[in-house]
Amino acid sequence: MVKRQINLEESFESALQAREIPLLQQENEKLKQQLEQAYQQKGIEDVPLTQIKPNPKQPRSSFYVVEERKISMAQVGQKEPVILVSPPHTDGYLIFDGECRWQAAKQLGWSTIKAIIIDYNVETFDDDVFIAAISKSSINALDLADSLLERIEAKTNNLTREKIPTILNTAITRLKRQGKQKVLGNILKNETDIQQQLEELGLSESERLTCQIILDYGFNPLSVNQNYFPMLKLADDIKEAIRNRGLKDALARIINKVKAQKLNISEQKARKLRRNLIDDVIKQDLSLTQTNKKLKEIIAKFQPEQTQSPQLTTEVNRCIKSLESIQISKLDEFNRQNLISFLQKSLTKLQQ
Repeated sequence: MVKRQINLEESFESALQAREIPLLQQENEKLKQQLEQAYQQKGIEDVPLTQIKPNPKQPRSSFYVVEERKISMAQVGQKEPVILVSPPHTDGYLIFDGECRWQAAKQLGWSTIKAIIIDYNVETFDDDVFIAAISKSSINALDLADSLLERIEAKTNNLTREKIPTILNTAITRLKRQGKQKVLGNILKNETDIQQQLEELGLSESERLTCQIILDYGFNPLSVNQNYFPMLKLADDIKEAIRNRGLKDALARIINKVKAQKLNISEQKARKLRRNLIDDVIKQDLSLTQTNKKLKEIIAKFQPEQTQSPQLTTEVNRCIKSLESIQISKLDEFNRQNLISFLQKSLTKLQQ
């Protein structure tokens, strides 16, 4: 194998920038030590591409940047090595970090790629890969939500990925009613024990476990509930655009409002409208404001009466809700007659 000199601190600076979270700091320090040890022992090796396999549990499933990597690597070469592990009883290597570079190298027709090979720990491997990905901020909200569900499911006994978003949302909804949601959001800023703070909030065991794992990874449960887990409910064509075309998260949420039921059209028509809007957003590099404008144009086309109808005033809304809340069947005759009289007088005034 060919050894090459490299500035380890500079090359992995972004990968080793941990947030101010104990777990992330600890795990990133461990990764740094592994890289330094592997570099000191073997340096950077030229590994045949045919001996490398992608990680089936790679948290990142969005590889639209491969084309950009390919162009960059063709022009200036490979500036950052991939990180590999060599699991026992397995031929070749498994990618720890750098699948985009590996895919780009294959498309360029390279036979080898620069790599650092670190020790493989079967018990921590999946967690280490996820932590490396979020520390580098190289994962979009959709992939992050998907991987976070996988990590929570793996760390608990009876929580499934189908249940977890509901468990989190239920806990946060209840805390909001109690006015305690800010306490949950501020736990990361406090130095006291996370588990103790969660117990003081009166969370159930499943709610506490879910929140604690989210917090351990350095995420705010409020943000995960509002910004990450909802991404899993996006239309499939929008998810595909995020993962394969680089559609931004905020723009995806806007486009997802083009729904068949909402516009009273067929699902086929809705998909076509979304596809056209996705094409416009990506090709024209539209901003949030411009995308919202196009969305309003679509809604106006299929729901013109909705855009033209004036909004009810707060006073009228309050009056209607008050009347709807009255249980007529439980009124005695005296109250019934007085209500009828009042409504008749009010109706007469409205018709004048």
